[in-house]
Amino acid sequence: AESRLYAETLQKSDEAEAAAEEAQQLDALLQRQLRSVDVAAVEAGSRVRALSDYRKRAQRAVQTAAERRAESQRALEQLVYEQSSQLATLQGELQASTAEMLKAQEEMA
Repeated sequence: AESRLYAETLQKSDEAEAAAEEAQQLDALLQRQLRSVDVAAVEAGSRVRALSDYRKRAQRAVQTAAERRAESQRALEQLVYEQSSQLATLQGELQASTAEMLKAQEEMA
C-alpha cells in the first residue's frame, strides 16, 4: 500500500511538474504575444498620427485653394466691371463721333 501511495505521489509530482512547465511555456508565449500587441499598438498610433497630420495638411490645402479661387473670382469680377465701364465709355464716344460725322455729312450735302 505504501509503495502504491509512493508511486501515486511520484505520478502526481510528475504531472504537477509537467503542468508547471506547460504553464511556463504558455506564459512565455503570452508575453511574446503581448509584446507583439504593444508593438502593433505603437505602430498603429504612429499611423493614426500620420493620417491625422495628412488630413490637416489636406484641409489647409483645400482652404488655401478656396481662398485663391475666391480671390481670382473677385479679380475677374473687377476686371469685367472695368472692361464693361471702358466699353460703355467707348460706345458713348463712338456714338458721339458717329453723330458728328453724320452732322458733317449733312452739312456738306
